[in-house]
Amino acid sequence: MITENKRYVLKKIIKFFENKEFHYKNLYRDAIKQYKFLTNSTNVSSLLPNPIKKDRDYQIKLVDYCHELCSIFEKEGINYYLAYGNLLGAYRNGSFIPWDDDFDIELLREDFNKLKKYCEENFIEIPIIESSYNDYHRFQILDKYIKKYPNKVLYLLNPDCIKLVKGTSIEDSLQLDCLVLDYYRNDCTLKQHWNYLANLKNRINNLATDKEVLDTFNIEIANNENVLKKEKSSKIYYGIDSWSSYDRYRANAFFDEKDYLPAQKIIFEGKKFLAPNNPERILRLNYGNIEQFPENLDLHRHLDKQQNSAELLKQVEKKQYSDEKKFVIKHIKNLFSKKTEMYQQKFRKKYGEVKFLKQVIDIKTMKCGNAELRKHQLSEFEFCKEMIAKIEKINLPYFLVGGTLIGALRHRGYVPWDDDFDIGMMRKDYTQMQKFAKDDFIEIPPLESLDRIYQFEQMNEYLEKYPNQIIFLQGCHWLRFIRGTNLLDVNYFEVFAHDYFAEDYQMEEHKKYLQDIKLKAEKTKNYKEKIELYSSEMDNNPNFVDFSSKIYYGLDSIGSYIINPTEFMTQNMIFPLKRLKFEDTEFSVPNDSKAYIEIQYKNFMNFPNHFEVAPTVNEKINMYKKIKGIKK
Repeated sequence: MITENKRYVLKKIIKFFENKEFHYKNLYRDAIKQYKFLTNSTNVSSLLPNPIKKDRDYQIKLVDYCHELCSIFEKEGINYYLAYGNLLGAYRNGSFIPWDDDFDIELLREDFNKLKKYCEENFIEIPIIESSYNDYHRFQILDKYIKKYPNKVLYLLNPDCIKLVKGTSIEDSLQLDCLVLDYYRNDCTLKQHWNYLANLKNRINNLATDKEVLDTFNIEIANNENVLKKEKSSKIYYGIDSWSSYDRYRANAFFDEKDYLPAQKIIFEGKKFLAPNNPERILRLNYGNIEQFPENLDLHRHLDKQQNSAELLKQVEKKQYSDEKKFVIKHIKNLFSKKTEMYQQKFRKKYGEVKFLKQVIDIKTMKCGNAELRKHQLSEFEFCKEMIAKIEKINLPYFLVGGTLIGALRHRGYVPWDDDFDIGMMRKDYTQMQKFAKDDFIEIPPLESLDRIYQFEQMNEYLEKYPNQIIFLQGCHWLRFIRGTNLLDVNYFEVFAHDYFAEDYQMEEHKKYLQDIKLKAEKTKNYKEKIELYSSEMDNNPNFVDFSSKIYYGLDSIGSYIINPTEFMTQNMIFPLKRLKFEDTEFSVPNDSKAYIEIQYKNFMNFPNHFEVAPTVNEKINMYKKIKGIKK
């Protein structure tokens, strides 16, 4: 019985999460964008090992266990072939695919039968064939036998593979799956065989136990004329009793006998295994483009299944639920709207994949995997080179800053997802740059509003009025130079001020001062007032000096407000300036660029917690649509 109080609480909670639908939908879409960008920008063959210690330890234990078994098979004259994700990892990297957590081999029918006989004679057999044909019941029996025979090799004849298991419980068990291959008549067509498999699958789905399924498979193998029993042909395919025959990754053509024979040795995690003679063709038939990432990583696909099954077994054993728990269980799905719950789950899964990728991708090897973004980067780069040439012609010292400097240090060009170009100047040179800009370029006067849409309206108006001419805008936190015909094709070039500070001035004092200025700035009515505020403060604050060993972002630089500083930069950190290549051109950079950038980005050689693909470009496009009244 649901009390009124519980009913009220439930309604409030449901309403709360209904309001979250839009939030989670956007998070999920953002995660999708990040995933696609990461996978499109990375060579899948250059991935680092699984960074999670327990997962990596499991991979190493698994490969040691499987290598031990495979070595025994070889001594017994049982030929096998490394298969599926393990073969792909060996072929591409010589190691596990970082997110993989299982081990598969394939055997031709003759060797499969030899293996079956060897297992019956040497390992502990689990009589699972009398159980229900479902994963849960199978895990239940597995767990029982693993606990009964800890760290012994257990032999399990599944309807769709031979499974060799070892551990202390289902949760920590190591498992080797052995799947069968058959020779098929040369005149058998794949379409014909697929139709047969589809009909057989429908029959199997109506069977109650593993024994019934196994018996059905044995009858079908014996009676199917397309499956060769002793003779051989040029065609090989998954056995009727292999899960690969019914899996979504099934090959879209027959394999050739020469694809498998003769077997060759291949290195996998530093150990030698038998592998097909032509692994590339087999992999391409199974997976298509093996140079691409999958749409989903399926992190911990097998381990989670094992651990979740173990947890479910514990719960079933207890069989203790209070009335309150029954209430929660009964109504738990009502806590979320269906759409909110769906997007929340999708986001968590995809975000988990993004986090994992950021740990296995060597960020230094990434390239921009978005053609449109790369086109924009190169277009903007040409504009910025022109601006730098003008600055160098009038002898104004400058240096790369922010994401542009990170790009130079880490990628020798743009950060793959970045879309702007930034430089820094000391105050004296920054002031000279302002004068130069007013004299040589078209100026947009300081805006009489703080509204961002108004700012972009003004920019678009000037771009359309002065197409492909350099336009100058003094913002509150930068000098911005733009060129284009409208916001859709505009290129930016931005300059940020740096100041010298008194030698006895402490960073803790400056941090408090910045907070005060931020509060004052929030009370200004337009850009002109904000600019005047910053100018007045710098004129009247004795801690701003002409020269010292202490340097920091200017009061009118965005850098002063987007980070929590711990220390000043130093004169020696920036000067004398050095040269560093960015794309195809050398630019001025701080003397100790690494130390300089770490003031703002401590771990700049790693992925940030969050990155947005082409944030500036997307903002310009969205603003243009708003200004023009264009619906998304």
